[in-house]
Amino acid sequence: MEQFKCPLCQSLNTKLYLTTQTSVASDGQHVDMPINAYWCNDCQTLSKSHLGCEASSHVIDSIYNRYTLHSVGTSQETKVLFNVHAGGITKSKYNYLKLKENIDIKSTGKLLDIGCHYGSFLQNFHDGFPFWHLYGVDVSDRFKSKVESISENTHFTTSPISKLAENFDIIVVTHVLEHIADLPELLASLYNKLASNGVLYLQTNNLESNYFLPIIYEQYYNFTPNGLTNLLAGYGFEVMHLDTTTLPKEMTLICKKAEPKKFKPKQCEHALEENIRLLKKIDFQLKQYANSSMPLYILGTTYVARWLAANYGLNIVGYLDEDTSSLNQLIEGVAVMPPAQANKDIPVILPFPIEQAKQISQKLEHNFGLTSLVPPFSQELL
Repeated sequence: MEQFKCPLCQSLNTKLYLTTQTSVASDGQHVDMPINAYWCNDCQTLSKSHLGCEASSHVIDSIYNRYTLHSVGTSQETKVLFNVHAGGITKSKYNYLKLKENIDIKSTGKLLDIGCHYGSFLQNFHDGFPFWHLYGVDVSDRFKSKVESISENTHFTTSPISKLAENFDIIVVTHVLEHIADLPELLASLYNKLASNGVLYLQTNNLESNYFLPIIYEQYYNFTPNGLTNLLAGYGFEVMHLDTTTLPKEMTLICKKAEPKKFKPKQCEHALEENIRLLKKIDFQLKQYANSSMPLYILGTTYVARWLAANYGLNIVGYLDEDTSSLNQLIEGVAVMPPAQANKDIPVILPFPIEQAKQISQKLEHNFGLTSLVPPFSQELL
């Protein structure tokens, strides 16, 4: 078999992380396309082998035309929960507050939001800094009227950012890097369009803490904190702030311009080796459940939950969810129900990172008397 070449650093020092015959979109919809995901030991980035494939590009375009950002199953923006916010705050509000808390924002300037969608972040920023000129970029002009209604100083375009005439004091790129086929071109454009003393605000998923990330078909890349820091340094960005704990399974970075540095090859991180071993155990265990047609519940309606059920052909008799907005819907003919209605003799698959799953397991047992399966989902761990 020909060795996979990393599309970012051209290294052949790669290894297979995950292979699957079916995949899923970020909105949880099944995608009948295979994935082969490879980890690069040198630049510490995970890449998909369908990068650059014409057929996959058509599938990905159809995914983008269908779903709404930060949302699975609804048109509402997801909330992030903190103890001090009983009902949570929207993701865009969180990002605005995070930026405001970590940098000194002038009373006026120019901000660019790449992948702005309907302009939720731009609206939050405008509410706090009404004299700034705001620019939103996205792949579809269906967002244009909503974004430009924010203020007379808010502009929208679908043009490549390299074509924009302005330079920007702040550039915001949240959950975009993983979707860009030509990532080197984007990073170079970000460097060129950021003012000399400007700030780059990045947010993306964290492969270290979410081993299921590669099953998302429209994401070409997945990153680790060290890998992304290394990659950014190669394109002239120095990370001033890195947060991998506030938002589970994600990381937020605030960067400034610096002199570009060469990639620093490193060995495969221990966490990634553990992820690969865990995925193999999960694969083995779920195939056993599928072969026995054992009845199972699964907690949540996320993309991971839906992919596990569909990819392995599991006998899922119910999706459990405490979110009342998700109840009474059907997923592939299977009902979403509250945990209180679940049969206590049927175990519940918890498709979450191990430590988080252990905490949820204790809650389900204490509150509802339910037995849970924590990754790798073996009954021997009960």
